[in-house]
Amino acid sequence: MGNVRFTIHRKPAFAGALLPYRIYINGQFAGKIKNGGTISAEVPRAGAYYIVDYIAYFERNAVVRDSGLPEYNIELIRAGAWRKDSYNEFYICSGQNMSPLPSFHFEKFRSAIFGDRIFELSPDEQLLALVLKFSDGLSDDIDEILAFDHIPEMIDALNEIGAAQFAGLMRRIIDELFPDVELPLSDEQFDKMEDRIERAEKLIWGNKQAIEELHRGVAKLITERLNSEENLY
Repeated sequence: MGNVRFTIHRKPAFAGALLPYRIYINGQFAGKIKNGGTISAEVPRAGAYYIVDYIAYFERNAVVRDSGLPEYNIELIRAGAWRKDSYNEFYICSGQNMSPLPSFHFEKFRSAIFGDRIFELSPDEQLLALVLKFSDGLSDDIDEILAFDHIPEMIDALNEIGAAQFAGLMRRIIDELFPDVELPLSDEQFDKMEDRIERAEKLIWGNKQAIEELHRGVAKLITERLNSEENLY
């Protein structure tokens, strides 16, 4: 199918001026872009492209549906006011015209997680919700993963989207550190198993290859199986 080129320009802005953004396209690292800078990257042509900054991988993003062009020009603008939350917005450029790109929204999936309604979703939506729960646990606290009621289903979901390294690490953590414990852990168990939990965190944290594999799997799931008007707006 060949490759397609993305050229992304970051409009100068005061908000986040000192922070370079690590941009990913369909889970592939496209480059680090400084305030006012431009990056250019080639990625395999696909039906759609999920564009995001690493820090906000499951938050502010853009989705470009392929229209057969050899190159897409994107403008990244930092939105938000002084002393308020700022965030990235993405625009596609055609000549002098700029149009806002649709964004994949995760609110429905997080709502299903918090309301314990994951299995009311469609099968593909369940995959994303389970993987999202895992990713949130990585970002915040592995306790959230070990206290989750559906750990086996989470591991199966990781495997299905191609995040085999994290799936394997989770199985290793269960087999080696909690062979005598019935998961999920209760509040009382957390206090008694601090040492095991710390060892689990060391196993799972900082694995760059596993994180990039997870990102690629999520991007593929979003662009190929959840690329609908219901999720993009």
